[in-house]
Amino acid sequence: MGNKPIVVLVVEPEKKPYLQVLDGSLESMQKVVDGYIEVVYPFDDEVALICNEESKITGKSLNRALYNEEGTMIDVIAGTFFLCCAPAVSENFLSLPEELIHKYAEFFNDVEFFVNIDGKVLVQALDNQPHSYLGVNYQLHEHDDSTDIEFLVHSEDVGLVTIDWHTVEDGSDESKRIEQVAKEWAGNLAIGRVNAVLGALKEGNLSQEAKNLFEVFKSEFLDNGDMYDGCIPYNSSMVEGYQKSSFDELVGAGLIQIRNSEGFAYELTSAEREKLAVANNKSVSEIVNEARERSEAIGSNEYFKESDEWFTYYVNVRTGEKKFELDEGDVEVSAPRKDDFSRSEVLE
Repeated sequence: MGNKPIVVLVVEPEKKPYLQVLDGSLESMQKVVDGYIEVVYPFDDEVALICNEESKITGKSLNRALYNEEGTMIDVIAGTFFLCCAPAVSENFLSLPEELIHKYAEFFNDVEFFVNIDGKVLVQALDNQPHSYLGVNYQLHEHDDSTDIEFLVHSEDVGLVTIDWHTVEDGSDESKRIEQVAKEWAGNLAIGRVNAVLGALKEGNLSQEAKNLFEVFKSEFLDNGDMYDGCIPYNSSMVEGYQKSSFDELVGAGLIQIRNSEGFAYELTSAEREKLAVANNKSVSEIVNEARERSEAIGSNEYFKESDEWFTYYVNVRTGEKKFELDEGDVEVSAPRKDDFSRSEVLE
């Protein structure tokens, strides 16, 4: 089965489905189902349903029913189970793809309760948690011309914590399906959190040099946002001495990406930017705006001397403004700053 981290969809009795990251080991799977695992393949998709093989004989709570194409109940899964991807070409269980996450989160969304009447098991679906999806809670705040969707997650320390807002204007196509919009956003937020956990696990498997290089990228993002055409870092001298294999490690781990641009080579992935922003209690846009403000302040009073065949004058290093004399507070510098670099400088 391998020990590569995987994203799975967990379904507990009387709860809505949620995402969880497992380390891929047999022990991690047994822990979810609380016992020995049993693998069944009840769907047309390459999806495995993994449950406790002794759940019914040990009296675990009935969880969800399985149905045939005619809608007739054919079995009931007892106890907690989870879904993962099980391609025929792979020997290992893999992460459930995003489209299948949403598909089976909807499939098992309704909480089901079971009663035994005269030896016949009857099922009743109760949507007792209408404002939760994939582990993200949401509340609707209706106004005269719009609806705000507030997304929350549960913190053991302080209870529910708001993590995002989304406004839907009345009259828009989205306004006709507010609940579906809320579920889509909640699902994206949940998947983003799981991907951040996977990124941390991947980071732990890096070589020491790659870890050090990754710290350079993160520091540069906090200092400069996505300035200089979005490249991080923009100053090639910061990454001198690092082997190309370290860059390849970070790319392979999904922590940085190669930028498709003539002048710049690498940048943090959007998921890592989001993760870093959350860790600093800011949004990505706040980090970018703060970096831009700092950048605009740097060099605003710095001028270098330039001469042509007629005149000698001072040129502002940021704006290119020219004047013949420096004013009070202006600073003369020896040469213009050069912030960009070519891709070859990093890759050589």
